[in-house]
Amino acid sequence: MTERTLVRRRPPAVRLRQATTTDVWEIVGLLTEASVWAEAWTRLPMWPIPYPADRVRAAVDRGEVIVAVAGDRLVGTMTLSEEDKPIWGPQPPEAGYVHRLAVRREFAGRGLGARLLREAETRIRRRGRSKIRLDTLASNARLVRYYRELGFRRVGRVRAGPFGEERDLVLLERRLGPPRRGRPGRNRPSAERLGRRGPAAGAAGTAGRRARTCRSG
Repeated sequence: MTERTLVRRRPPAVRLRQATTTDVWEIVGLLTEASVWAEAWTRLPMWPIPYPADRVRAAVDRGEVIVAVAGDRLVGTMTLSEEDKPIWGPQPPEAGYVHRLAVRREFAGRGLGARLLREAETRIRRRGRSKIRLDTLASNARLVRYYRELGFRRVGRVRAGPFGEERDLVLLERRLGPPRRGRPGRNRPSAERLGRRGPAAGAAGTAGRRARTCRSG
């Protein structure tokens, strides 16, 4: 009997970079897949299907979109804005606002969602701001609980319709402390761990090999 050795290929390293206009349609595809999965799994509406390309393009043009790339493939995305008047209203310049955080399903369990959030924290601090904010569907108790486990606290609830249909949203915020040594937040539960326990729409994943997201906007 001959023994067969199974050799597992090492997944490509993931790097974060600023999105460019050439990334727009791949980002649209990732967000659309995530929304399809979320609605099928949880029955909770998340984002329009397909996701509006003009919104992605505008955010990319403003320099707000960060992408995660493995090899030549986009495997994650996040939008970080300096304001969010449609949902949070006028606010002093003290926070950064995370939206459209999505990670492809096959990259779940590798800490990429948490890494994107750490990148957001770094950029927010760099701008001299002290808080990170996001919103999610009030009806998604699992996701609200997940963000609270990450240290976010609920600071409000609004009825807003960023895509024309009003929905109840929970407003969540975390105050940023000084930068930690090593890997900040490594003892916190990751979005990927949540994904193993079940879905979180608005933080979701597409079925099988599609995308999972941590919702906001």
